[in-house]
Amino acid sequence: MQKVRIAKKYTQALWVFAQEQKHIEVIYKDMIYINQFFKNHNDISSICSHPLIDNKTKKSILQAIFSNVLNPKTFFLFDLLSKKNRFFFLYTITAKFIQQYKIQNRIQDVYVSTTYTLSEDLKKKIQDFILKKFNFREIIMIENINKKLQGGFTIQVNDKKIDCSIANYLKKLQKVLSQP
Repeated sequence: MQKVRIAKKYTQALWVFAQEQKHIEVIYKDMIYINQFFKNHNDISSICSHPLIDNKTKKSILQAIFSNVLNPKTFFLFDLLSKKNRFFFLYTITAKFIQQYKIQNRIQDVYVSTTYTLSEDLKKKIQDFILKKFNFREIIMIENINKKLQGGFTIQVNDKKIDCSIANYLKKLQKVLSQP
């Protein structure tokens, strides 16, 4: 819990800095890049949390890795984390910043499960339906192929689930038929 609270404070500081510098979009893209990088490179993540590696070294390593990729304004975060001995929170800060950006811009992750890969036409129809129904500005559709559905689809938006799968209909039918 404390980790999340501390990460929120640093996320807010980065957000204010990004607004002042008029670089929200750029820093958002950099946060996505850093977040994905950490997901794919556990060794770098462990360097940030290693207690025996000093902050200057951590900062130097991260600046060397990201120097040709990130906007120079993003290095403000590395400076801040180095001064405050908070590199341990870098991954959580990137995730919180991404989350805050999506909330501010009405962007929503939507999870769609089907038994097959969706065509572009069907993706567009689902996207239009969700944008209209939930009043988002943009959605990020995350597809999942799930053979257990036996056909149909499910759509998960936040805590709401639209289940139009054959497996769900069969479960409901079985429940009705099993009642005396």
